[in-house]
Amino acid sequence: MDRRHARRRSHRAFRPLPGSTAQGRPLALSIPDYVLSCALVARPMFCAMGCQGRDRMSKVQFKYDKYDFSAGVRQYKAIMDGKDAEFNPVTTQMAEFCMAYGRHNGRRFFSDPELFVRGCLDVQQEFGFDIPDMVWDVYSVEAEALGGDMAWFDDLYPALDNTRVLVSSEQDLARLKAPDPFKTGRMPWVLEALRICQELTGFAHHIHYCAPINLCAQVMQFEKMVVAMAERPKFVHKVLDWLVEEVLAPYINAYFK
Repeated sequence: MDRRHARRRSHRAFRPLPGSTAQGRPLALSIPDYVLSCALVARPMFCAMGCQGRDRMSKVQFKYDKYDFSAGVRQYKAIMDGKDAEFNPVTTQMAEFCMAYGRHNGRRFFSDPELFVRGCLDVQQEFGFDIPDMVWDVYSVEAEALGGDMAWFDDLYPALDNTRVLVSSEQDLARLKAPDPFKTGRMPWVLEALRICQELTGFAHHIHYCAPINLCAQVMQFEKMVVAMAERPKFVHKVLDWLVEEVLAPYINAYFK
């Protein structure tokens, strides 16, 4: 699959962290576009420096033995509790940049939880960000666990290749098996990455998950889902209900366990 095509078809993860509280206080600044643009500029350089030897988990040397984001996390918690903070903690979505900066192979980076977490934390601590951030290919995980095909790249986020439609009929929906968050696809990888992040930083990182409508678009294909909304709305509602009850809710609940 052409990776530019996969990039267009895959969605960027929308992070719930930036925003405001009920009192109107800002939560945290996020600058993903800037960092992603840096990643695009840096990628050719890093590839030239180390593409041949970066698939080497056994030889990975991490920059830090310990990570300290305590000051930023305190401000984040104060803001979340509706209190005043001493400063606005800054974080960003930068996993792809961290992968390139550390000269890691993309497939290994997004399938090995320790490499993913420590590779991200190393760069975030070196660059002085205040809150740890873990953003993987959020829009792929649930659909992959349902049997969706993945496109993997050496120097990009992986992306769901949904040219093979998973659900187009009642029969397709009946054939789908609800994934086990602790066993199926990379759902266990996500849970383990969040556990490692908390173990290394003390910060209970929030889980990212696909919105029901986005997951529906992944398993039905966006264009076909839109047509079905007009022609078979009850079926689309049935698909959405199943995805929420059998996929998303168990996945999110597994995180809290």
